[in-house]
Amino acid sequence: MRLPYLLCLCLTIFATGCRNNQDPAANAESGHSHGAGSVPYTAFSDSCEYFAEIKPIVKGLPTDASIHITRLSDYKPLSEGVMTVRVLQDGRLIGSGDTNKPRIPGIFPVTFTASSAGNVSLQFVFNGSGLKDSVMVPSSVVFENEEQANNAPPVEEPAGVIKYTKESAWKIDFGVLKLVPREYLNTIKVSGELSIPPSEVTTISAKSDGILVFRQADLVPGARVFKGSVLFF
Repeated sequence: MRLPYLLCLCLTIFATGCRNNQDPAANAESGHSHGAGSVPYTAFSDSCEYFAEIKPIVKGLPTDASIHITRLSDYKPLSEGVMTVRVLQDGRLIGSGDTNKPRIPGIFPVTFTASSAGNVSLQFVFNGSGLKDSVMVPSSVVFENEEQANNAPPVEEPAGVIKYTKESAWKIDFGVLKLVPREYLNTIKVSGELSIPPSEVTTISAKSDGILVFRQADLVPGARVFKGSVLFF
């Protein structure tokens, strides 16, 4: 039978603060707020995972975004290239920004400005390290003014979310796996041992001392025997 639902295992990474005693590159990363007051976005292309922390977008004002890009094949950061953020509204480009200078390998700070308020889509485009890739985030919003942005309800984290920084994930054997529907067979191949129910076991006591010789070479636990067969003598 076929599973009636799609299982997606997607680990959403939220930055939770920087560690002390880091190397110089990591110390440079500790200078930013790790998304305080930002809206988190996670999206997957066939090649990469994009995780973005973006300040509330207000019409006509510069918006700061921090885009984390991870190669799915080995879950390591892409360190060289141009990261672009494009803002689309009803198919029209109403804002964009790009950078070719990552804050640290894998994290690109991008500033962009949107010219219209309302519901928008965000597109992240990466070009570099031998890769041309993009992904679309279909649901975002541009606020009319700062007061509207400040009064917007904060983004609530889902219950049971696992907080783990990208910087930490990039340093260990880490990965993300997407589960998709497939055939579920009634028979599952497993290893194991066949056991005879105790009710089927009979104990026979020898009436005298001696050596027991097996009559059949294939007489092993679980072998089929028939009434009247000579098993040993």
